[in-house]
Amino acid sequence: QAVEELAKEGAIGIIGPLLSATVVTASRKAQEIKIPLISLSQKSGIAEIGDFVFKNALTPKNQVNQLVDYAVNSKKITKFGILYPSNSYGSGFSKLFNEAVQASGGKVVFQKAYAHSDLRRSKATKEIGSFSSFDGGGVVEGMEKKFSVPSGVQALFIPDSYKAVRYVVMSVHADSTKLPSSVVFMGINRWNNPGLV
Repeated sequence: QAVEELAKEGAIGIIGPLLSATVVTASRKAQEIKIPLISLSQKSGIAEIGDFVFKNALTPKNQVNQLVDYAVNSKKITKFGILYPSNSYGSGFSKLFNEAVQASGGKVVFQKAYAHSDLRRSKATKEIGSFSSFDGGGVVEGMEKKFSVPSGVQALFIPDSYKAVRYVVMSVHADSTKLPSSVVFMGINRWNNPGLV
């Protein structure tokens, strides 16, 4: 409907939508009425809908392939770990990352899922008034989830938002006593926020 309304208003092209849930329908309508549409969604296969549909976003597969290529060929990393949220988003990225690492000749030596409900304060932490995992604090004592990563991991991939990553990385450092300081933390486009620091 929005595509039709924009065309009636005289739009010569459309940029959007952002959401994967709406991009297929909007793209099909744009192709049908022959108005150029540039999708900003990460959904794969959108540009194949027709010659009036274009894409300007990295797919999860693009992101993972570029990341693994950089790690293996530029940084000479061969042993990877993955900490990922136990939802379809995290599982999808984890699967793609495993495939890319295997294709590059590297090896995933550690893999663990976590629920977002794990990223909250324990009762003990609440009682002493420490920070919530998502409000910018700086310690992890008393948190309910620990992430002990084995010492052989050279790079750790965390496909999650910057809010969750802040907590996960602090927990990894707090609970992985043998993890070398040279470990590389790797992420996705959802890390691109000043709040990560």
